[in-house]
Amino acid sequence: MMSESSDMAALVAALQAQTEAINRLAESNQQVVDYLLSQDVDVTDDGAGGPQFLEPDEID
Repeated sequence: MMSESSDMAALVAALQAQTEAINRLAESNQQVVDYLLSQDVDVTDDGAGGPQFLEPDEID
């Protein structure tokens, strides 16, 4: 019975640590988004969509 109790306590502690890590990641991601949005960047949508890649002959 004691082992089940300690196993449960270890699982709860692991879940709490995981939740804290996820919260830190979410906060960090929000800071990155806020930073990017704060930049004075001219964003235009040309309707092409999707990522743009360099042609192989344009790569240094």
